[in-house]
Amino acid sequence: MILHTTKGKIKSSHLDAFLTKMHKLIPSVKEEKGCIRYEIYSNPYKPTEIFFYEEWENEFALEEHLAQPKMLKHFEEVQPWFESELVTTKDSINRRLTIAKKKLYDLLSAEISFGII
Repeated sequence: MILHTTKGKIKSSHLDAFLTKMHKLIPSVKEEKGCIRYEIYSNPYKPTEIFFYEEWENEFALEEHLAQPKMLKHFEEVQPWFESELVTTKDSINRRLTIAKKKLYDLLSAEISFGII
């Protein structure tokens, strides 16, 4: 599974238009092959701060989504509405689990060596 996140800041003058557009777009994205989760959040204290959280079955499904004509048109239209550069991350859930297991192992090893456990 691929986790894809994006965050950015919308110009306040475009916030309502952006949210309206996203609420129309989200249902069709959720129906795309390989989409597990596609959500948008805004900071309740700073509503112009937007965060996207996406889960895709694999890299291919994400790339297919990003290359769709509706998405390319969407990106072109909303890009000027952002006040800041978008920050995007993409990671594999398997890699994150491996890192978490290693950290847990290291933590437990350290505690065992000190006689805590």
